[in-house]
Amino acid sequence: MVLPHAGLKIFMTARPEVRAARRARDLNLSGDREALAKLRKEIEIRDLRDRERDDSPLRRAKDAVVIDTSNMTFDEQVNRIIRLAAERFKIRLYGVSGRS
Repeated sequence: MVLPHAGLKIFMTARPEVRAARRARDLNLSGDREALAKLRKEIEIRDLRDRERDDSPLRRAKDAVVIDTSNMTFDEQVNRIIRLAAERFKIRLYGVSGRS
């Protein structure tokens, strides 16, 4: 647990194929099918290892809001989090756009 008493907990996730495509794009490997398949496999292995490790396994907190970012742009992700925080902490927003 990073911040067990936080007023808002967020657990972000995305499908492995989406995460692999994002990583491939960051590494300028977008057109390389073999590299994309390797990245996806590495992500799946790491996720399994992170979930099953004995010390601090990666798990969603029971009271966390899950955000699946698979079909969201970076700006949409940021705006979603800002809106969640504003709603949770009763903050009035101006100029925040995107999906909620």
